Amino acid sequence: LADAVRQQNNLRRLQESAGFEELPAERIEQSCREHLAILDAVEAGEIEWAEALLRQHLRQASEFASPQQRSI
Repeated sequence: LADAVRQQNNLRRLQESAGFEELPAERIEQSCREHLAILDAVEAGEIEWAEALLRQHLRQASEFASPQQRSI
């Protein structure tokens, strides 16, 4: 889990270079919480729950993604 948090922090640092600087800080924080919830579910062996959380996260994230980000 510690590695996952480190990775999330690295991703957060890259947000400016990936075009996420326009996102509200609250959305970025929510996204980090969503990532951690997904990891918690995986760690607990709740794969179906992790899948549901991931799908929900991707739906929510797509609302904020630019067309350029969606093509990645």
